[in-house]
Amino acid sequence: MTNSKQIAGLIGPTLIGLSISEAMNLHLLATSNANLPSVVYLNGTLFNLKTGAVLTPPAQRNVKSFPVRIVGTDVEVAIEE
Repeated sequence: MTNSKQIAGLIGPTLIGLSISEAMNLHLLATSNANLPSVVYLNGTLFNLKTGAVLTPPAQRNVKSFPVRIVGTDVEVAIEE
């Protein structure tokens, strides 16, 4: 039980921080191209989920992306070896 409380003590504030960050960056999502699936990180960087390309600063480098497929209730990620 102690471990559960410690984990909850870490995860709870983290989720709150992420939620606040996403809410503060909604304008980035609203002004981005609706055809590009994207994600915003805590620093405000907007990335294209398909390609990993940086769409807004402050990030300067693209991130690696991987092909993903949904099969029933499973998510399959193709990882290069």
